[in-house]
Amino acid sequence: MTKITQSFDTYVSHFSKKWRIAHYIPRLTSVLGLSFFAFLFTTLIPNNSLSAAPRYCDVAACSLNTPDPTGSIWNTIGCGSGIGGTSVAGGDDVTICGGSSVTSSTAGGAGLISVNSLTIESGAQFGVSKNDTVRIATTLTSNSGNYSICRAIGPGAGVCGPGDTATLLVMGNVFNNATTTVNMKFNGIFQMHGNLTNSNAVTWNNDPAPALPRINFNATLPAPYTITSGGAILPAVNFSGVGNYTLQDSLSIVREPAGDALTISNGTLNTGTNHAVTVNRTLLINGGNLIANGSNITLRGNARFMSGSFDSGTSTVVMTGNQDGTPEEFFLMGFTPNSNGFYNLTIDSNAGTSDTIKPRSDTLIVKGSFSVSSGDFSTDDIASPGIHRDLQITANYSHTGGTSSFNTANVSIGGNYSRTAGTVNLQDSTVTVSGGWVGGFNPGNSSVVFNSTSTGNNINASGVFFNNLEFNGAGGGWNLLNWLGATGSFQLNNGTVNQANNFIYARGNVSQTSGTITATTGLMYFDGTANQRVLTNFSAPRVSLQTTVARRITFNPGSTFTVTNQFTAKGASGPNRLQLCTDNGAGNCGPGTWNLNIQGTKTSAPGDFDWLDIANSDASSSIAGAKPILASFGNNLNNGVNVDWFPNIIYVRTPGDGGSDANPGSPALPKATIRHAIETICPAPPCSGKEVRVAGGLYTVTFGTNQIQIREGVSLYGGYDPTNWATRNAQTFPTRVRDSIAIDGSIGVPNRPIEATSGAITSATIIDGFYFEATPTNNWGVGFFVSNGAPIIRNNIIFGGQAGPRHGLHITGGSPAVYNNMLHGGTGSQTRGLYLSGGFPTIRSNTIFAGTGANRFPVMLDGGSAGSDIQNNAIFCNAGGQGIRENTATATPAVVRNNAMLDCPAAYFDSSTVPPAAGSIAGVAAMEADIVAEGQTASGNIQMASPFTDPDGPDNDYATLLDNDFTFSNPQTANLLQGGIDGNAAGWGFNTDLTGTVRTNTTPQSPNNANAQGWTIGAYENDGAATIPPTPVYYTRLSGLWSTATNWS
Repeated sequence: MTKITQSFDTYVSHFSKKWRIAHYIPRLTSVLGLSFFAFLFTTLIPNNSLSAAPRYCDVAACSLNTPDPTGSIWNTIGCGSGIGGTSVAGGDDVTICGGSSVTSSTAGGAGLISVNSLTIESGAQFGVSKNDTVRIATTLTSNSGNYSICRAIGPGAGVCGPGDTATLLVMGNVFNNATTTVNMKFNGIFQMHGNLTNSNAVTWNNDPAPALPRINFNATLPAPYTITSGGAILPAVNFSGVGNYTLQDSLSIVREPAGDALTISNGTLNTGTNHAVTVNRTLLINGGNLIANGSNITLRGNARFMSGSFDSGTSTVVMTGNQDGTPEEFFLMGFTPNSNGFYNLTIDSNAGTSDTIKPRSDTLIVKGSFSVSSGDFSTDDIASPGIHRDLQITANYSHTGGTSSFNTANVSIGGNYSRTAGTVNLQDSTVTVSGGWVGGFNPGNSSVVFNSTSTGNNINASGVFFNNLEFNGAGGGWNLLNWLGATGSFQLNNGTVNQANNFIYARGNVSQTSGTITATTGLMYFDGTANQRVLTNFSAPRVSLQTTVARRITFNPGSTFTVTNQFTAKGASGPNRLQLCTDNGAGNCGPGTWNLNIQGTKTSAPGDFDWLDIANSDASSSIAGAKPILASFGNNLNNGVNVDWFPNIIYVRTPGDGGSDANPGSPALPKATIRHAIETICPAPPCSGKEVRVAGGLYTVTFGTNQIQIREGVSLYGGYDPTNWATRNAQTFPTRVRDSIAIDGSIGVPNRPIEATSGAITSATIIDGFYFEATPTNNWGVGFFVSNGAPIIRNNIIFGGQAGPRHGLHITGGSPAVYNNMLHGGTGSQTRGLYLSGGFPTIRSNTIFAGTGANRFPVMLDGGSAGSDIQNNAIFCNAGGQGIRENTATATPAVVRNNAMLDCPAAYFDSSTVPPAAGSIAGVAAMEADIVAEGQTASGNIQMASPFTDPDGPDNDYATLLDNDFTFSNPQTANLLQGGIDGNAAGWGFNTDLTGTVRTNTTPQSPNNANAQGWTIGAYENDGAATIPPTPVYYTRLSGLWSTATNWS
């Protein structure tokens, strides 16, 4: 203090003389104190204002301490002048000449040593001895010199050792020019009150552990200061003064192995124009301010905020760990509230370490993006293990390496989640994401909430299931780029999830309080292995309920489960059915109903509705359009169901009577087209036990587009009252199906309204109660076409049409059973009631009318129809042709029994040359002999004039078939009314006629034809008055064509 007082006295004397204020000094001193004036005159007054004396060390060694042996050999002239005889005083400007070495004191412990300025020339050395403090009132300048704070070399006992300290205090600026070397030794302290300027060639040597050298920037005025490191790596730095410091280039601070490398306890450090800061070990903000701008701040230790402020700007803080290969834990502390949070934060232990970065004491706030590229990050509090701190990220989370563990924290991501490599453990956390999600993770028991309020967010979980998943952003939109799955709960509370062509797998409980799911082809699967609950109303476009084990899906009482496009539901075989029922509040089946509203396709493949157990549920309740499902493959259970989910019946009415193919096909909401009804109830044949019930009316089809295609297991029944499904009468409510195609067909591909072409069709498929009409115009139309299969065709009127070649029933293959039908050849140019060119059909108890064509036959056998069974038919020639025409030698029928040849010029035509006859055969006896001669069966047939009541109707027009009466008038011969075979006794499988009248097997008039058992021959049973059997009438062709009626007698 002696030197300070002396210097102060000198300054006061000089100052008072120069500015003539000597008479104020004593008074001001008494008021403000000596310390104020000591500060004023040693800090603020320019050196040249006080006429500081120069001192030069121009010898090998000097000391700033006067008592030392080298303390009085300074000269006042300059370098190159050699030894002098003066010493250094507190106000002197000191220069150390090249080749000279100066210590603060030889032995150390000299206390405070002050100079005005210090200049170290090239080749010179300066060292602060242990326990010394050197105070420089203005500037320190080194021109390629070398100086040490706590010197490690030199004379005397002042050399520092481990644990020793020394201080260099510079009240002004520090200039380290050219190739200056600064040695921070042991516990040396470098205090600066002004600017620090290093050249790019400066070298700083900082002692390694256990030394703790440091720099203190402790300006006493806030005036702006600058720091230019010149690329040098500085020791630990403490900003402890009130100064505002701005970096002019990057700042790198090294301190090993522990402690606070950069401490800002007062004043402000401003990184300037985005200059980088690298800090080994801890950054501590404890009362000061750090303005980071857009800088990268790299921390190899902890980051701790206690007080003051951290203005993160748009900076990026990178936590790299210690990079020494030894795993350690580092922490982030106090960067909350949001005003002090990080902007961008990156975890990057890029030297192959396994360092872990953790929070401490509070929430970690990142106002920009958070990235993990290497090393580990955990929300586990470093000081309180087991307590997990929340993480708030305003922008994106990016993971390209290392491991993140979220534990039980609440993690908020204001932008997108992205992972390309490394591991993200969600554990028991709740993660809220305001953007999209791309990349994998380990879900643990976590909950992920998407809460964006904007559209265009993409989700691709890279084939990983979420645990609990929630969408809860009003106006938000998420696009799936891959399948999406949740093993826990799936909640849709707001926004729109666009599946596109991707699947959603919901394997836990499902709820939807609001929001929308859209899809192109993507299905949403409810396919868990445990029981699932649907807790609210739910709606999605394409849904599949599935299981491979016995389990249940329960639905909230009164709720509606809506599927707007495609719906399937299937369990597993045997005991592993999927049970669908009303939830009792605990996930079990309970009372009440839930509603299923299916607005689109209900099935698409076999088994789509199979192995289900439906309990205490209504398929639709008040939503009539939702029922029924109409698909069953025989393995489903209805257990307390209010509406039959799996009916075997579907209903059809004309559009004028309320039918629509958009309807489900229920009695109240029937379909409009028969084909669509077939495809709905049997989407993938073969099926079993299905029915299509069709109300009376005209149904127009177009061959080649929507003609009726018979499917195995689906029977068709017409003739229902359009106003009451309980009433059926095909005569009162005729169900007409007409082909409307406007182009010609051919004999190989004739136009037709209905066809049986599948070999899978069996006698389980029945066509009953229709009026089928070929197209009214164009050539080659048929009323019914069979090329394969064995359907039963019964109780129908089949009309061949009105122009060109026409056939009523056209059979080219298969084994159909045809009975109780009116087969009408039509009114075209060539007409056949029944045309057979292949297969093994059974033709029994039909009325077969040749039609009105110039070329007409009731029955024509062509090609390979040799297996035909023709019995009990009324064969009406209309005075043209033969009753049965065998058009080729290979077409002889197998059985011809108890048929009536009516108004037929000839009974038969044989194309073969086998005796006893060939060509046209007039009588039935000769026909039977001819057929028997060819090894087939024929007997009991009769022949007579037309017995019909009014076959062309009141309008005398055969084409208007509905008013034509093909019943037999009374009285008739007993052979016609009672001479038929009893088909019921013969096992034919029916005992009624075309109108539903029960046939009788009594023979009171004793018919005399063979096999007579009481049934009326033909499609209509007639138990009216019968005469005795008449004498047969035989026709002989007089001349001309066989088809010309007037040439027969």
